Amino acid sequence: TAPATQLVLTTAPPSSVTAGSSFGLAITAENQYGNLDTTYTGPVTLALSGGTAGAVLGGITTVNAINGVAAFSGLTIDQAGTGYTLTASSGNLTQAEAADITVSA
Repeated sequence: TAPATQLVLTTAPPSSVTAGSSFGLAITAENQYGNLDTTYTGPVTLALSGGTAGAVLGGITTVNAINGVAAFSGLTIDQAGTGYTLTASSGNLTQAEAADITVSA
């Protein structure tokens, strides 16, 4: 199998969450043909952008992929707002993102 070239959001976070409430998501490392690279074990990091200035993404934001899957749980966003985006990155792989997340008070 060809090595991973991209990250793909396979389990999306909810489109609406309550500030401080935990949620999860899953990212897979796939090759250019859309196949899971089960040998990929690199670190995957999530970053928060958009929404309310100064908002913080809580929880464990970097995990190592296991068999090509990076599973995140216990994530939180601490401030209400709209238009949050979570971006997953890992080395030189194409990033994955979850956009338009709304956080209510």
